Amino acid sequence: MEPYLLYAGGILLLTLPSGPLIRKYFKTLTLSKLSEVPGGRLGLIHPLKALDMARAFAGATLINAAFAAIHPTGPQQLPARLVLLIATTAGLLVQHGLHRTKDETMHAPLAYLAGLVLAILPLKVALFALPIGILSGIGLRHLSWGFIMTAIAVGSFGFLFRQSLLTLATACFLLMLPIVLSRLVHRPLVVAVRSKLVQVKPAGYGPIR
Repeated sequence: MEPYLLYAGGILLLTLPSGPLIRKYFKTLTLSKLSEVPGGRLGLIHPLKALDMARAFAGATLINAAFAAIHPTGPQQLPARLVLLIATTAGLLVQHGLHRTKDETMHAPLAYLAGLVLAILPLKVALFALPIGILSGIGLRHLSWGFIMTAIAVGSFGFLFRQSLLTLATACFLLMLPIVLSRLVHRPLVVAVRSKLVQVKPAGYGPIR
């Protein structure tokens, strides 16, 4: 396949907004509120989230494949890493910017971001770092700490397995971006949970008050 087709397909997958699906099938709330809902954590699991993770992974992988089609070592070179950083950052910003909530909150596209991490990092790093971040966020009941602990785990395991500093910096930048954006707009980060498992007020689309 032509490199430009691979690249265009990757960009398309990364920038398709998931906000309309989130609004239709999910409610959003903070992790601290989620922990107060009986069985609420089960609401984090949904086929649409698996699809969101898969398309983020496929989008980033297609961009790497576009450079590999030009030269076998292309994905490991600086221009390819920078293009991937720009493309994935733009995709993540689209997921944030086009997802509107009624409350003053910001949806954190966890599955989408997990797909990016799996595509950017070797599995031996990502499969260590992601569970640490997920368990930390749930245990501390705060999304920001989950992102921070994931970034620390990425840096630690990446250094241990001698990964490229640019690759690790790209993954850590994406992990910290939701925190930075939420601070800039003064909106707390929230997660999407299956509506049927969460009892909310009739007009509420947002954190449980």
